[in-house]
Amino acid sequence: MARIVANRRMSKPPVSLFSFLDILGGTVGVLVLIISVLISQMRSGYQIIELIAKEETLTFQEQTRTASYIICNGSNLIEIHDGGESFQTDLEDPRVDSLINSIQASKRSRYLIIGVRPEGFSDFEALRERAENAGIDIGYEPLHEDWRIRAPGGALL
Repeated sequence: MARIVANRRMSKPPVSLFSFLDILGGTVGVLVLIISVLISQMRSGYQIIELIAKEETLTFQEQTRTASYIICNGSNLIEIHDGGESFQTDLEDPRVDSLINSIQASKRSRYLIIGVRPEGFSDFEALRERAENAGIDIGYEPLHEDWRIRAPGGALL
């Protein structure tokens, strides 16, 4: 009997995983916090979209075409992004006709991309008709109502 008591005194204490579990729990808690912050920002509509058009190289002239952008927001309000300048205006502004005329004059090197928000579809149709009557190449891009837009070289609108 003395022998059994001596073996119990000499045995090593069991391994404690308390510190490992403490670190693991802290790491999981930090990751949950980071994920919850990211999800709350995504739901808030803080999305900024940069419009990037493919630069085309015309094979017969080896000339690069550049894009100009008009964003139709609805209620006759548009944003123009052209040549590094960005401004907001309405569809009846003479600068819209000036932009279309300048693209028409250099249509071998320029084209127009129209961004369309859900409320701006009627404005898009009117603008598309004006561009098609001028004989310029156009493209369009549907845009979500909460996205903020940045064109290449332009300001954030």
